[in-house]
Amino acid sequence: MSAAPSATPEELLEQGIAHNAAGRARKAARLLLAAARRADEQAAEHRPGSPSLRRVRARAELNLAFTEFELHGLPAALAQLDRALAESTALADTELVTLCRSQRGMLMARSGDLTAARRHLESALPGLDALQPRDRAVLLLNHGTLLMLVGDLAGAVAGLDRAAETALAAELSREAFMARSNQGYAAYLAGDLPRALSLLSKAEALDADASQAVVRLDRARVLVEAGLLTEAREALTEAAVITEAEPQRQVLAEIELELARVALLLGRHTEARARARAARRRFRRRGSPVWSGRAEPRSD
Repeated sequence: MSAAPSATPEELLEQGIAHNAAGRARKAARLLLAAARRADEQAAEHRPGSPSLRRVRARAELNLAFTEFELHGLPAALAQLDRALAESTALADTELVTLCRSQRGMLMARSGDLTAARRHLESALPGLDALQPRDRAVLLLNHGTLLMLVGDLAGAVAGLDRAAETALAAELSREAFMARSNQGYAAYLAGDLPRALSLLSKAEALDADASQAVVRLDRARVLVEAGLLTEAREALTEAAVITEAEPQRQVLAEIELELARVALLLGRHTEARARARAARRRFRRRGSPVWSGRAEPRSD
């Protein structure tokens, strides 16, 4: 996808953000790079030093951190995020600095470093009121997700419900979808399988331009716990097809790991070993040692 010659930097930024949220990292990267480039061009030609154009550039840099994570792994994403934070700090923009902290926290969480994730997300929370409705919903979503990952399941379910309601009040279907999806997974971790499936169904029912791969992965995990292995395998296969259409390599590696688990439960040991090895290779390439450790064979 090439950027339309008539598109403004602001329009390219919004398009890039939308593709990022929908799991289309390559398209997002092209649009976000175009937004930053066009902002620089306009600043040089018409409005040198324009705070609004510098802000567009900083937001493009911030969102490029997520595409870097999806396409190239954590080290590249953190380097990109450092650039975004430097620009945001130079602008003395509380909103953007808060967003950088929120993004870093979630990237660390996605990579398995929950201690660092919690530190960065909690440093972002004081800036919650400086955010626009969508970004406020995303920070609440990220914080609720972190609570889930550190085992505060009751706090996660409540926090993610707040995130979903914040998103719905602002008519943000994509963010509501992600909050309900994660809320369903938190309910699954708490052992409430019926509620988990209900919340995941609510997520899927939302008309949102968002990747369905993660919600299918979560549904598969619930189905595994319920002993419905064939149904779980089908959901995982659907999720894998989605991730391959527009590379979401972290999610694909998690799907492969879950497929290995299902194969093991079905007694297909050769397949289970092959899938676990594939997942382990992906996690290692992405610089995710915690996840690659989960894919290691057990000695017991």
